[in-house]
Amino acid sequence: MSASSPLRPVLPPDIRARKGQGPLVMLTAYTTPMARLVDPHCDMALVGDSVGMVLHGLTSTLGVTMEMMILHGRAVTRG
Repeated sequence: MSASSPLRPVLPPDIRARKGQGPLVMLTAYTTPMARLVDPHCDMALVGDSVGMVLHGLTSTLGVTMEMMILHGRAVTRG
């Protein structure tokens, strides 16, 4: 995902191929600037439903909608 390499999704076969070769690093990002910040330091970025509590001020993740997840997923892939 970094600027030095072309954007390529990490797929389940890629993760399986790395088994036993050391840890995979995944960091959470919800926005384009966050994605750009974490990208050089991780193998994958996670967009979790915790975005509802962290960025939208919800008291739980139950109010997170699919539309919110799509919005933040797209923002991270732009990063």
